[in-house]
Amino acid sequence: MPGTGMLIAMVFGIALTCGAADQKSAEKPDKDKQLKTDLEQLIALGVVVSPDYWQKNAVKGSSCVGEEVAVLIMNTAKCLGADGSHEKALELLKQRKVILNDYWRDNAVQGRKCNGEYVANLIHASAQDLKVFTLLKKYSVLPGVVPSIIPSAFSPLLSSAEIDTFNYIIGTQTFGPAYQFTRKTKLVETAEAILEMGATVVKFELSKRYARPNGNVNLENPAVNSLMTLARDEPSHRLVLDMPFAYYVLWIHSFTTAGWHGGVKQDEMDKEYKEIYDLASYLLKTYSGSGKTFYLGHWEGDGWLRGTVAKENDAKVTPEAVKRMTGWLNTRQQAVDDAKRHVPHKDVQVWHYTEVNHVWLAMEGRPALVNEVLPKTTVDLVSYSSYDTASDPVKFKAALNYIESKLLPKPAITGRRVFVGEYGFSADKYTPEKQDEMTRQVIKSALEWGCPLVLYWEMYNNEVEDGKQRGFWMIDDKGIKQPVYYTHQEFYKWMRKFVAESVTKTGRKPTYDEFRVTAVQFLNQVK
Repeated sequence: MPGTGMLIAMVFGIALTCGAADQKSAEKPDKDKQLKTDLEQLIALGVVVSPDYWQKNAVKGSSCVGEEVAVLIMNTAKCLGADGSHEKALELLKQRKVILNDYWRDNAVQGRKCNGEYVANLIHASAQDLKVFTLLKKYSVLPGVVPSIIPSAFSPLLSSAEIDTFNYIIGTQTFGPAYQFTRKTKLVETAEAILEMGATVVKFELSKRYARPNGNVNLENPAVNSLMTLARDEPSHRLVLDMPFAYYVLWIHSFTTAGWHGGVKQDEMDKEYKEIYDLASYLLKTYSGSGKTFYLGHWEGDGWLRGTVAKENDAKVTPEAVKRMTGWLNTRQQAVDDAKRHVPHKDVQVWHYTEVNHVWLAMEGRPALVNEVLPKTTVDLVSYSSYDTASDPVKFKAALNYIESKLLPKPAITGRRVFVGEYGFSADKYTPEKQDEMTRQVIKSALEWGCPLVLYWEMYNNEVEDGKQRGFWMIDDKGIKQPVYYTHQEFYKWMRKFVAESVTKTGRKPTYDEFRVTAVQFLNQVK
């Protein structure tokens, strides 16, 4: 078993031994750079006054005076809200996993010394924890259901069918299912499963890759050459669009352009504009009077803009890339706006959204769609693919606040404009019961914040690794409905009853706040 100091070093991710000598020399500048960065943050917060002492002594082969380290610990704890003794400071830092054992109680005292490399690890852990703490404090929200006006972009359009067109907020989606149980197309089979569960919202893709082994359908239709003709002329897509869903969240990836990656050439943007305009016009004309609302957007935008969260990918978010993506989004938005102005319609609505997915790293000051592109766009709405924070309710709500803060105002749209387009927990990592528990936690947090849609990924699993299903599902590959499915189904039953009783007793639908309070009460009593 490693010793106390070794354990601390291992946990904080800095090995005490390396391989060859050239590896050691290559790593030292990185450690020095990290220490410098951490100290700059601690100086800004008032934890330390000057970097000089720590840069000289918080290094391998040196040591730091115990009293100095004790002051560092006390000041860190003070920034985290503690005010008291050295013992209380140590306890708080242990609770927050900044320190993990009694090494600092024994050595960060008068007359003792602390290993320099361990102190560097302590400085790094303190800086990281304070960074998170500061972000959460800046973007924190009140506990419980936050009062909010009804989000106008997500409100029922028909007053005569309160139950069937009511926005029940939670739902799911269908993309690339890895299995099926009928001879119907995968799009139709999964959409029917979503409808049978009780949902009034569905999410799927319209794009030129619609026909493939795991696609919406198996065979291409020769009549289909655009998003509009796909919606109009491909039977499975037309059938699902005609189903009694009230809300459709759609990835729309055009047939005629390469998207924003092709640059900002006018002829490419003209093609993009026309294809989005034609689709929006078709939906407004065809479904006028239906009470349907369509949200036209795209897959995770950060996947295109920067790729993964890897630090080296920060360099991909260049001014030129930001300009191209901004132009592409604004062109699509203009197409939707123009279609709504030009096409006579009633009781049908079309909105445009972008989707962000690397939000937490942006909150830490790194470049992403949410902080580099979104503030320059005119989009109606934002979808959050929330895997980076969904497992932590506090971070999750802070991220939603951060996203909302980056949206340009649109006076014609009232209420929340940020929704959860994706979250999920795979069965290869979690038991069905834990998967359901974490799902309920996300739904509850999103309802409390005021999200107008919260969409689980997904009805049938789409990811297979080494021949094994990863298990992003509500119904597994054996046709067994998972606990998360039944949570959604019971939610719909409970909330439909609540809406119906509200209409009967008061003559009106419940307010947005009334609905969310009751929905959270339901989730609290589910076991």
